[in-house]
Amino acid sequence: MSRVVIVSDFHYALDKYLDEKTRSGRKLMQYAQPLLERLIREVNETIRPDFVVNLGDLIQDYGDYDEDVTTLKDFWAKFQRLNAPVFTCVGNHDLRATKNRAAVAAALGYKKTTWSVDVAGLHLVVLGTDVDYDAVDDRGIKYEKHWISEEDLRWLEEDLTGTELPAVICLHFGVAEDIQEGNYWFGNCPEEGLIANRRELKEILKSSGKVRAVFSGHQHWTKALVEDGIPYYLVGSMTENMEGDGVPDGVYLVVTMDDSTVKVTTKYIRM
Repeated sequence: MSRVVIVSDFHYALDKYLDEKTRSGRKLMQYAQPLLERLIREVNETIRPDFVVNLGDLIQDYGDYDEDVTTLKDFWAKFQRLNAPVFTCVGNHDLRATKNRAAVAAALGYKKTTWSVDVAGLHLVVLGTDVDYDAVDDRGIKYEKHWISEEDLRWLEEDLTGTELPAVICLHFGVAEDIQEGNYWFGNCPEEGLIANRRELKEILKSSGKVRAVFSGHQHWTKALVEDGIPYYLVGSMTENMEGDGVPDGVYLVVTMDDSTVKVTTKYIRM
């Protein structure tokens, strides 16, 4: 039985970027570091998982290439205090200032943003995405379009063919169909919350017969959906002000898994 902690969307920012609007808005970024400190304590002292995965958006971007890369390195280094292997996906905010997957991968100590590793009896697959920040939808409305490259899709197909272990897929953007009605960020533009070529991705996952669960962040809410017998778990943002009451959501998942079962427990850190 493997035990995994899944967390997402800290949106860490330097103090100089935390104005009153930020402190009272939807992303309570001033809590990113305190929440991480609490998570580290809970993971190290109580949960003791086999590994931890962050689903992206370690930082909130501020448009400066060098500063965003420095902030990314700084916050990722803080994660290394976890007494377990820790992995991360790359989110749209991690990429926004650099627009360069290779640069972000290097800042995190990875060769690529799409990769896999065998850990604790599981085959962990992390999928990187490309982002077009100036896409236009059928209504003529500008939005962020996210997709997985054809190269990465072909790699994924071969990678899943080559493993005999139960596979866990992690990425930043949503995959399961979700109209997102009532979602603060994506209720008016559901496609912005989801992978554009998700149907191709889901066909690969289904055809492999090896995928036990898919985890994604980005949408800033927590729920579970099932398609083709595969459970898709959406993990909310650590710093999202869900109730508008100045309290960060502080959500994360504890997942226990073996060859045939997946059990997910939703936990909250209350500040």
